Amino acid sequence: DFQHYGRFVVRELHRSSRGKQKNIEQSRQDHYVRFTALMKLPDPCMPSSPPCERNYFLACYAVSLAQGKNLRNQIIRGSTVSNYLSAACSLLDDRRLPYTCK
Repeated sequence: DFQHYGRFVVRELHRSSRGKQKNIEQSRQDHYVRFTALMKLPDPCMPSSPPCERNYFLACYAVSLAQGKNLRNQIIRGSTVSNYLSAACSLLDDRRLPYTCK
């Protein structure tokens, strides 16, 4: 029965694409952590800094990404820069650290 096999294929495709996205996010987080180490930050989440300082650092990171200092060392689209920033911000979210100025 064709549908019987199709369900397995669809489930496996969905599962593998979810895993791929998770790997991409992890790679982007690792890239952010390496960037913070290059900038000599003792903690990538900057817990003792005010939110505006974290926000400024993330903006500098975005400029670095846009200039080609990313996983592929090439110029990337704005949406890809946003994805890198989202991955970095999720590290801050995990520690409940705000990164926007109020």
